[in-house]
Amino acid sequence: MSTALPKPFGFALFLTAFFFSTSNAQVATYYNWTQSTTTYTPGTSPGTPADIFVLAWDDLANNSVKLPFGFTFNGTLYTAANGYLGLDTDGWFCFSNGMPTMTGQLGGGSWVTASDHTGMYLNGSANNNGFAGFNADLHYQSFATFTGTRTNGSPTITGVSSFANIQIGTRLDGPGITNGTVVTAFNAGAGTITMSANATANRTNAITPYASIIYFTRGTAPNRQFVVQWTQVRRYNYPDITVDRFNFQMILNEGGGVPNLQTLQVVYGSVNTSETANLEFQVGLRGASAADFNARTSSTAWASTTAATANTDLVRLNNSIKPANGLTFTWSPCTVAPGAAGVITGNSPVCPGSTQTYSIPAVAGATSYTWTYSGTNTTFSATTSNPSNTFVFGPTATGGTITVTPTNLCGSGTASTKAITVSAVSVATISYPLSSYCTYSSPVA
Repeated sequence: MSTALPKPFGFALFLTAFFFSTSNAQVATYYNWTQSTTTYTPGTSPGTPADIFVLAWDDLANNSVKLPFGFTFNGTLYTAANGYLGLDTDGWFCFSNGMPTMTGQLGGGSWVTASDHTGMYLNGSANNNGFAGFNADLHYQSFATFTGTRTNGSPTITGVSSFANIQIGTRLDGPGITNGTVVTAFNAGAGTITMSANATANRTNAITPYASIIYFTRGTAPNRQFVVQWTQVRRYNYPDITVDRFNFQMILNEGGGVPNLQTLQVVYGSVNTSETANLEFQVGLRGASAADFNARTSSTAWASTTAATANTDLVRLNNSIKPANGLTFTWSPCTVAPGAAGVITGNSPVCPGSTQTYSIPAVAGATSYTWTYSGTNTTFSATTSNPSNTFVFGPTATGGTITVTPTNLCGSGTASTKAITVSAVSVATISYPLSSYCTYSSPVA
């Protein structure tokens, strides 16, 4: 088993953990999370897309990633004219109108400490209003060199000696190759690699593949995708290339330019590791403060995460717990409030001391139902996940009105009401079998 080594530099450690309620949060209530399986499609853009970071990157941020289209996040429009992403190499980015001032690159921000590489974007000192797709202490890596022939002015490398470490998006470094150039296509049978930029010299010698972080836009307006892509990256200070090769994309969907259709996604490609030691990731949204989060957690499987209840919650990764190729997490804004509640069915009048069930037909779009009762000395559930509730009328219960309101992440539908009468208890003229009875009770057999 490999052993992680501490970072070789100092930092100001920020360890304050936030365990705040999300009841007044925005991303916590405005976004709905879903899981699916899609096809991981690596991509590139012309030129030198990997030059946003140096070749040997670690704990870096780029505050000049321009949004190609207007995108609304957490109720704020980040315009195509002025919208930027602050991109951190440790698997997260934040939104800003104007270039953001990036914070939290080191311990206490993106990851915990020099000896603990656990992700902590959601609860750390990093920027608010952002998205963590695969947040932990990530690092570049280089691979074994190969040889190939470059021709000045051509994007094609011929006579490639090995394709062992070549993927679309892999960064290339060598004489005659412009900094930031990545692989856009390759043909192992023909022995060729196509680069994102033309060679600048005639050369036949060693080329070194590297991990990369790039961004690009694909699709046609107004339904484009803005993709930030990590290719063949690893955890910090595990130099053995057999240990980690992580591929993933964080995607913003233009959604026709309609704010309520603009979603955020993380799509996992090939995520492989031979390391048995755990690395804990943060995956989710952060709002205007660390108290506002919408995230996932699991210590057993990426395919069966649950909603995070604290902003320190994590998703575990090791050689047996990792996301499958194509696993996709999507955060969608709400689209429409539920419809109107139907007629409430159930008994009235009722006897004190009785238990009654009240229901409405299921309401399209409702994810929960809120119930109230204006009478006293009656117990029931204030919220239910289905359109039915049990009311227990105590011995001194009073009459009142039941109100049920269908709700979802977008808001509330029209409520329905039912008046309830509680019958009086009359004194019996005989003492057997009871000394009192309800005027609406069935006779004792």
